[in-house]
Amino acid sequence: MDHESIHSMEWIPSAAMLRVYTKRFIDRLDNSRIALEPLVW
Repeated sequence: MDHESIHSMEWIPSAAMLRVYTKRFIDRLDNSRIALEPLVW
């Protein structure tokens, strides 16, 4: 992945996971109703 396309990163220690968000993905979020938050019941 080209470092120029990275918008942000999120470290989740409890899952030992690094989430990488691209600029294209964030643009799609801005123009849709997609939510990053998982549904919690």
